[in-house]
Amino acid sequence: MRPDTYDVIVIDPAPPVWAAGTVNLYTREFFEICRDRLTADGITCLWVPPMEASEVQMIMKTFLAVFPQTYVWRSPTLSYPGFYLMGVREPGPIDLARLDRGNNDQAIVQDLIEWTQEKISPGMLRNLLVFKPDGLARFVANQPVISDDHPYTEFPLWRSLFNPAYAARLSVNN
Repeated sequence: MRPDTYDVIVIDPAPPVWAAGTVNLYTREFFEICRDRLTADGITCLWVPPMEASEVQMIMKTFLAVFPQTYVWRSPTLSYPGFYLMGVREPGPIDLARLDRGNNDQAIVQDLIEWTQEKISPGMLRNLLVFKPDGLARFVANQPVISDDHPYTEFPLWRSLFNPAYAARLSVNN
């Protein structure tokens, strides 16, 4: 609602993804609003909770459609499963070497361990990288983009009950 711009936008929707209204946080239009509110070197991070592979891929495809430089990370702990998508506003890769440089910054290390008892260092995050942009593009190539007009992740239970093709998609890991 405000015209302000931000260096970082973090989206942490409550699971499950098919909860009423949650789909609005996974649409192309919402991600475009986020992108337009970032500073030139800003970054958006989206947590995707664990769910059916097809739902995860649709969300990833939609995020990638708005943020072509999207990186996917798995969770560093089992207590907070899921994936983290990070996309930048301007084209260009994320500087992964910054992770290693962060090992010597105690403020960063303290931020990482604030919510867990596990020891996590910035350099360890490099090992959690699942996809860089090109690999992600191949992984989601055959998925639709979620939009306000096509909220694919809404009501998967009903789709699986009444649409055998959709039920098959939920049970097959694409």
